Amino acid sequence: MITMFDENLGDCEMTVKDDDLNVAGGRRPVDEGALIAAIEALEPNEKQRKTDLFRKALPAILAAEKRGVPKSRIILVLKDQGLHLSIGGYNSLREKMVPELASGGDGRNDSGN
Repeated sequence: MITMFDENLGDCEMTVKDDDLNVAGGRRPVDEGALIAAIEALEPNEKQRKTDLFRKALPAILAAEKRGVPKSRIILVLKDQGLHLSIGGYNSLREKMVPELASGGDGRNDSGN
């Protein structure tokens, strides 16, 4: 379904069959520049954004914990800096990433999600 604008009709919708997209017996050529620009413009979802930010902050978080800073204060600083986590979310991310980091990884589970 494609929505088009016509000055006389306003917005109109039309169904385009797959065959309508063929050009000289093949698919329309892909605009590689537009394809790359579209992929580069993708942003991670909120959950992945939080995970990535927590991963980057993890060494500082662990150092603060080692100095005796309470989790509640760490969570408040994270929130003030734009990383909003509940105590459960904090604990979950920490429990997931610390063992991975200790085993020589970067705290990342590269599942592609």
